[in-house]
Amino acid sequence: MPNKSQVISQTRQNKRVNEAHKHADDTKKQKQTMMVSPSFLTFAKVSVLKNHDELYSLVSHVIKQHGHSDESVARSSDKRSDTVTYEMVEKKLCLDVAHHVVDAFKHYHPAMEMHNPKDNEFYRITVSFNE
Repeated sequence: MPNKSQVISQTRQNKRVNEAHKHADDTKKQKQTMMVSPSFLTFAKVSVLKNHDELYSLVSHVIKQHGHSDESVARSSDKRSDTVTYEMVEKKLCLDVAHHVVDAFKHYHPAMEMHNPKDNEFYRITVSFNE
C-alpha cells in the first residue's frame, strides 16, 4: 500500500455549527427552563394622545420591520393608571420601538426613561407623554 499523507484543513471553524451544539449536553429539564428576562416598554399618560390607534399601529409596524417572525410581543393596557405596556424578549427591539415612538410623537414632548438592571440583560423603558 502506498503511503498517504494526511491533509489537515486550514479553514476556520464554522461558528454556527459550534453554537448549534452548544447546548447539546443540557438535560431536557435544563432546556425547558432556559429563560431570558423580558424587556418592558411602558407608555405613560396615553390619554394625552388624540388617537391611540396611531401609537398601536406604529409599534406593530416597527415590530414587524425590526423583529423576527417568531417574536412574541404581549400588550396590556391599564385604563386606571393610563398606561400601555409591551413585553418582549428582544431588548434591542424594545429600544428601537421606544426611539421610533419618541421621534414620531415629538409634538407631545415625550420623556424617555430607561433602566437596564442585571448587567444590561434586559430593559425597563418608560415613555411618558406630556401636553
